[in-house]
Amino acid sequence: MKIFYKNSIIFLVLITVFASQNAGAAIDTKVADLSLASSPAYPSAGETFTVETKTYSTDAQRANYKWFLNGKAVASGLGITSQTFTAGPLGSSMKIDVSLTATDGRVFSKSLTIYIADVDIVLNPLTYTPQLYRGSSLASAAGTVEVYAVPHLFLSGARIAPQNLIYEWSLNGEKLRDQSGPGRNTMIFSLFDSGGTSYSIKVKVSSLSGAISAQKTASIQTAEPKLLFYEMNPLTGRAGNANVSFGVRGGGNISILAEPYFFDLFSLNRAVMSWNANGEKFEQPAGKNPLLLEITAPENAISLTNFSLNINDKKTIHQNTNGSFNIQATQ
Repeated sequence: MKIFYKNSIIFLVLITVFASQNAGAAIDTKVADLSLASSPAYPSAGETFTVETKTYSTDAQRANYKWFLNGKAVASGLGITSQTFTAGPLGSSMKIDVSLTATDGRVFSKSLTIYIADVDIVLNPLTYTPQLYRGSSLASAAGTVEVYAVPHLFLSGARIAPQNLIYEWSLNGEKLRDQSGPGRNTMIFSLFDSGGTSYSIKVKVSSLSGAISAQKTASIQTAEPKLLFYEMNPLTGRAGNANVSFGVRGGGNISILAEPYFFDLFSLNRAVMSWNANGEKFEQPAGKNPLLLEITAPENAISLTNFSLNINDKKTIHQNTNGSFNIQATQ
C-alpha cells in the first residue's frame, strides 16, 4: 500500500508539471497562426494601402488587437482585423507589427515590412512618325512594341542597380518566361490583331532576396496606319498642316510629301509603294524618295489631277494604307 501511495504521488506530480507546462505555452507568442497581407501588395509613395489579418485559431471578432507602425502604437481594440496606412516616401520602409490576444489568453503576433518602391513602364511602339512630331507614336496591328521597365528600388537608402534586379513580364495575363529574369528590363512583343485591340502589360521587379518588390501595369491599344500629305517648300521645308487639295500655276513646280503615320518600321522598309494619277499607275524615278512626289505643271494649262498612293506590306494584311489628294493647275 505504501508503494502504491508513493507511485500515485509521483503520477500526480507529473500530471501537475505537464499541465503547468501547457498553461505556460498558452500565452507564448505564436506566429504561424496569424498572417498579414497588404492590399495593394506593392504600394507606391503616398498611396493608401490596407493590411489585413487572418487567423484560424480563434474568433477574430472577439480577439483583442494591437497595431504598431515602426514601433509606435497606432490602434488597439476588439476585432480590429485590418488597418489602413499611407505609404511613406520612395525608398523608405514601414514595419507593421500586430499582436492578437484570444479570448482564452493565447497571444499571436506577426510582423510585415513594406518597402516603398516603384517602377515605371515606358512603351515604345516601333512605328513611323515624322520629325518634330509632338505626339506619341501609336502601335499598329501586326507591328512591334518595345517595353522598358525603369525601376526605383532602394536598399539601405541606396538605389539598387537595374541589372541587379529580377524582372517578371506578363502580357494579357500570360507570363513571358523567355523574356523574364535577372537584369531583363526590356521586353519586345508583336501585335497580331486588327486595329482597336487593347493589350495589357505587367512587370514585377524584385530584389535578389525578394524582400523588395514593385509592380506596374500598363495598356496599349492598336491603331490603323494612316497616310497624310504635306506640301514641301524648298526654302522652309514641310508645311505644318496636311491637306487633300493643292494648287500650282501652269509651268510651276510642286512637291508633295506623303507621311505614313504609325506604319510599322520593319513593314515600311519592305513595303511596296504604288502611285497613281487619275487611276493610272506611274513609276517614281529610281533613287528618289518614294514618298515624295515632284510635279511640273504644263504651261498655260488648266487641269485637276487626282493622285493616290498605296503602301502595302505583302507579308501581312494589317500593314497597308492608302490616301489621295488633288492638284489644281491654273494659269
